[in-house]
Amino acid sequence: MSVDKKELNKKLKDILDKANISELPEFAKSYDWTHHSPSQITKPDDSWGYLYLYLSAKDRANMLGSAKMEAGAIIGQAMAEMFADKIYDRNKKKYFDNKTK
Repeated sequence: MSVDKKELNKKLKDILDKANISELPEFAKSYDWTHHSPSQITKPDDSWGYLYLYLSAKDRANMLGSAKMEAGAIIGQAMAEMFADKIYDRNKKKYFDNKTK
């Protein structure tokens, strides 16, 4: 299966343009909230606020993970190896070239 990255990026840009989204909102920047997961959406507001507004990213990283988190990480890694030119290594905190493509 081949993906035309230029076409995919164009479609994504069109979607963001139609939604009038050019950058993260200020509240997201101030809390360094740059992404979300499906499990975040289903959390009650109080639990979500504690985890993502009160705790730091380092605090959350030190918490025990779940099977859903592990499965998501494995799937994300597999997708990155199939489609990405560069892959982020969370442990080393840097990107490296995808040599599996």
